[in-house]
Amino acid sequence: MRFVVWNEIYCGPIVQTERSSRELQDLQFSAAPKSGLDTHFPQTLITGNKYLYFYPGKNGNENFYIKRGSHFEILIYKPYIIVNDSINSIAENLQYQNQFSEYFNKNQEIQSRVFITK
Repeated sequence: MRFVVWNEIYCGPIVQTERSSRELQDLQFSAAPKSGLDTHFPQTLITGNKYLYFYPGKNGNENFYIKRGSHFEILIYKPYIIVNDSINSIAENLQYQNQFSEYFNKNQEIQSRVFITK
């Protein structure tokens, strides 16, 4: 299912959504995403040979998806807590960078517009 509102394209697949909170006080000690299946209407951000979709999920999470065939694949990003020398620090699961790089065939122009730099 697909529809258009104010020149924005939305589709209604059943997709994985990241459900882990990104609030500092709620971060977990695991890099593994906590996801579940939901029916949503992600917005289409990029169309053509490759697609990029966005859905503002629960807990303030921004869910991005790529499409492989008829399957919507969530791009994985998750902050989490690690312990070094009895000190808690924040780390990030940045799997989305590899997924995105592979999907867009290492297109540097597109990658530079998406990757977060510190």
